Amino acid sequence: MQLADFFLGDVGLSWERRKAIEFSFFTLADSGAFATHAPRRLNEALAIMRPFKLDIWPYLILTIVFSGPIFYGIIALPHKWRRRQVALDVEQLGELCIYMAYIKEITPCVLLMRSRRPRRTPPQSEMPPQLFERCIWFTLRLFLKQSCHELYHDYRAKFLTIVYWIAATYVLADVYSAQLTSQFARPAREAPINTLQRLQFVMQQDGYRLYVEKESSSLEMLENGTELFRQLYALMRQQQPDDHRAFLIDSVEAGIKLIADGRENKAVLGGRETLYFNIQQYGAKNFQLSQKLYTRYSAVAVQIGCPFLDSLNDVLMHLFEGGILDKMTTAEYEAQARMMTKDQAKQSKELAAAENANTKSNEAKAQPQHAQDNEMISALNLRMLQGAFIALAVGSLTAALMLLLELCYRRLNLAQSLRRRRLRWLRRWRRLQLLQLFQMLRQLSVRIFAQNLG
Repeated sequence: MQLADFFLGDVGLSWERRKAIEFSFFTLADSGAFATHAPRRLNEALAIMRPFKLDIWPYLILTIVFSGPIFYGIIALPHKWRRRQVALDVEQLGELCIYMAYIKEITPCVLLMRSRRPRRTPPQSEMPPQLFERCIWFTLRLFLKQSCHELYHDYRAKFLTIVYWIAATYVLADVYSAQLTSQFARPAREAPINTLQRLQFVMQQDGYRLYVEKESSSLEMLENGTELFRQLYALMRQQQPDDHRAFLIDSVEAGIKLIADGRENKAVLGGRETLYFNIQQYGAKNFQLSQKLYTRYSAVAVQIGCPFLDSLNDVLMHLFEGGILDKMTTAEYEAQARMMTKDQAKQSKELAAAENANTKSNEAKAQPQHAQDNEMISALNLRMLQGAFIALAVGSLTAALMLLLELCYRRLNLAQSLRRRRLRWLRRWRRLQLLQLFQMLRQLSVRIFAQNLG
């Protein structure tokens, strides 16, 4: 049914629409994108863990754990190799075998005189006591940059100590300190959501919600797309099981307003130019614009066989070559951004007044969160150093737990030793009683025999 000769608005090009109508030369070349909130500042309680990535910490911990046993092996293995050689009682003299036991019996005096001469035995170094525990604590103190004395005077131990010291000082401590200092000066933020893969991941893991404008080309891309677009559309329908169309919004500006509220993690899919100008309205520093996802073209829709199509294409080409279409598009977006209804202006004024009141009431207590997020370089405060106090608290609790376990273990050992001593005293007491009883019986028997003999 024909309702108009041609449509002067921007219509998204598609294969299905080209079967029913014709399109002019494109009036707008826009890219698809999505907008989310700006990357928030990460929790500073775990700042002491961020100088190294998560995949580096396991190797670092294993290196520190195995350094002590390796140091112990370097020191202890030479002592294991130097076993005392047992002097045999048989000596070889060419093909002859001399039995020293027979010679000792024949010449005892000569051997006695020789044996009386002092022999100089080469001094053999003994293994230090509790070497394994000392190696463990030595490496831990070395990696933690604590003062420690030289554990062993062997050349191999000295060389390994130098290697550990270089690794702990230049490779670990300096790099860790530099990274931690830079992160304290410029706090870390969340990873930006720039790609569809990242958007899909945060929708599955962090519960992000994606919104799209009703009857828009972005919605058609989601409904008719493949791979990631199809998966995103399925996730959007699962956001609210009661209403599968709850992800639809009236306009892109409404979606940007949802993100500006900041109550939940949200994202809006639409044209990049549209998102850009709506973001400027609410403050570009509060939003994150993704990369270009796809390119979409808009044109004027006319009937098939329209006689004005060639003339319209010539006009549009001249406007496009002169850059007038881009200027018109930019001016239109800016005009839409400035055109706010009275209700929206009133709401914005109320929100601004509420924010000013909250800011004045909280100035004496603490700085607002958004002010802290906007600061790129700030002085150190207690909030930045809370990770060190948390680590100190964890270490204190661990030490207290180890002390409690040691006391329990010693109490068990003390109880066992007391039981053993009690049993020993009981045995001795029984023996004394038996001896006394035996002596009494002996005296009694002696008296009885003495009376009989008398």
